[in-house]
Amino acid sequence: MALVRPGSSRDELSALGARFVEGDMMKPDSLRAPVAEVDRVFHLAGMLKVPWRPSFKTVNVEGARNVAAACAAVSSPPVLIVVSSLAAAGPSPDAQPRDETCPARPVSVYGQVKLDTEAAAHAFADSVPVSIVRPSMVFGEGDRAMLPLFRQAARGYALRVGPGDRRISLIHVADLAQALIAIAERGQRVMCGSDEIGSGVYFAASEERPTWTELSALMVNATGRTKSRVIVCPRAVLWCAAAAAELYGRLSDRPVPLNLDKYREIVAGSWTCAVNKLAELTVEMEPVHGRLTSTARWYRERGWLDT
Repeated sequence: MALVRPGSSRDELSALGARFVEGDMMKPDSLRAPVAEVDRVFHLAGMLKVPWRPSFKTVNVEGARNVAAACAAVSSPPVLIVVSSLAAAGPSPDAQPRDETCPARPVSVYGQVKLDTEAAAHAFADSVPVSIVRPSMVFGEGDRAMLPLFRQAARGYALRVGPGDRRISLIHVADLAQALIAIAERGQRVMCGSDEIGSGVYFAASEERPTWTELSALMVNATGRTKSRVIVCPRAVLWCAAAAAELYGRLSDRPVPLNLDKYREIVAGSWTCAVNKLAELTVEMEPVHGRLTSTARWYRERGWLDT
């Protein structure tokens, strides 16, 4: 069952055989009946790419609070899986992978809002079984966020900002779905009143943590090319591009994938996380190279790489 707002596009979910119920996470009354019908709730909704809007924090944090409150109001509360982000934890210092016990140090508005979203769900842990999942960079068939990087790779270019030895954790969408199901079925829950950092929290990523140079080479290979030309983008150029994109976004009131908040994340260093805790749930993932190849093939079959 998928909760959708009235008028929202349902084509892609319909193709997967989803059953729909209308509602809005900012309208608490619309949530009570849907959550009463299920034993697991996956909260993945949120506002993205407009961190300058006053509603950015309100929608994300209050939306999560409303979902958790609706679950708490049920006589037998469902398991609530709140999908956060590695951005809530922050970058990994000295390229050492973060684990769930590391104190959170977000460097962006988005990261702080995601951390506040987690706290909103934590507040209901005394009555709702809650787990928090922090995915790393997500990619896969149908995704548009990483499409520009695949397009560059298909043309034989690899764009890089800063040193190429910075590392990145990433996860394919199918592996993330598998992880979410495993956590919902047998994962640890947030312990109400506990001071233990990381209680009920899971990072979700592949065990592989390539450098940006290695990832660029993998993506180029995935698109069928054997050679690429590395283009190093100076920070000043990236900042100007981010500032210009954000100005456009503010003036047009439209989401933009590159903005000053995203710039802060890009230049913050390595973004890696350990997945030992997730591995305890026996979640097995496919190698990153194979997943990148299948993603590139999906893009090419639909003409996305040629645009």
